[in-house]
Amino acid sequence: MATRAAGVFGALVLSLAVTDDASAQNLISNGSFESNSFSNWTTVPAPVGSNFGVNGIHHGGDYGAFFAGAVGGYDSIRQTCPTVVGHKYVIDFWVANPVLGGDSLQVYWEGALVSDQTPCSVPADGLFHEVVLLVTATMAGSQLRFDAYDAASFIQLDDISVTEVRPLVTNGGFEDVDFDGWVVVSEGEGTGFAPYTPPNPGFAHSGAWSAFIGSNFGEYSSLKQTVATVAGRKYSIEFWLRNQGVGDDSLRLYWEGALAMDQTPCAVPDDGAWHKIVLILMAKLNGSELRFDAFDLDSYMYLDDIAVTEVIAPVTCSGDSNGDGVVNFADILNTLANFGAPCP
Repeated sequence: MATRAAGVFGALVLSLAVTDDASAQNLISNGSFESNSFSNWTTVPAPVGSNFGVNGIHHGGDYGAFFAGAVGGYDSIRQTCPTVVGHKYVIDFWVANPVLGGDSLQVYWEGALVSDQTPCSVPADGLFHEVVLLVTATMAGSQLRFDAYDAASFIQLDDISVTEVRPLVTNGGFEDVDFDGWVVVSEGEGTGFAPYTPPNPGFAHSGAWSAFIGSNFGEYSSLKQTVATVAGRKYSIEFWLRNQGVGDDSLRLYWEGALAMDQTPCAVPDDGAWHKIVLILMAKLNGSELRFDAFDLDSYMYLDDIAVTEVIAPVTCSGDSNGDGVVNFADILNTLANFGAPCP
């Protein structure tokens, strides 16, 4: 069967650059079925109409898995891979669907349905199409499961991988017990950035350490780092903040030198809790500087678990203006109806 380097269909194919590192470890064993069997997978046949196995139709290598059971009779393959609680992972696999209709392909992560193609939305064009999903591990050891049937023909599955999303921020949780990866600029007496550790509980959102910011002269101190971004892509900037004392303080966030958030005074209440702040920003540069400027005349603000990740956005076929997964005459009419309208 013919293959191609990438497929685009529906809302399941995602633009993703966080796994560009070719050395990222695939946590799935025998994901390409090159053992010519379901070794390393646990298989659960459908109660009736079961028909699945490994054959010579493939995306890469020499073998792939097929599902050809009766309608409603899901055959299942599943495998538990080593994951870390709270870490994000990319599920990547390739699907071919020779005949449309009478079929279903479902993907489960840790028992939760994360993709439901009923019917299978892969075009019947004789090609393999790539599907990419972003998931988070909520347990140490996460099960990936595929349930499928195809009464009209067969669904072909190959080259399954699970890889961890590599964080773009270095030492975002300050667990190095240092400011490795950060550039620190302190101004004014009583100003500083330093990790903080128990026996004072609550001064780390996770782990044992966080960074504190204080300045009793109202002069900004800075904590900054350049992260590996790609121009034209969107990124999520997430961090956790605890504010001890309200008023006479300020927290500003700069992205590529531009002010992206200004809390003057800091809007986080003095309630002894950690509060999550999320911003979605576009990278205009290949390599973007993230910078925090802050002062606190009365007490301290604490920062922890700073992360930058690429926003995962659905991609549709080029020309598919109405997003139905097919380029057709309706798209032409839709484009003409909106001709001259400004893009959001």
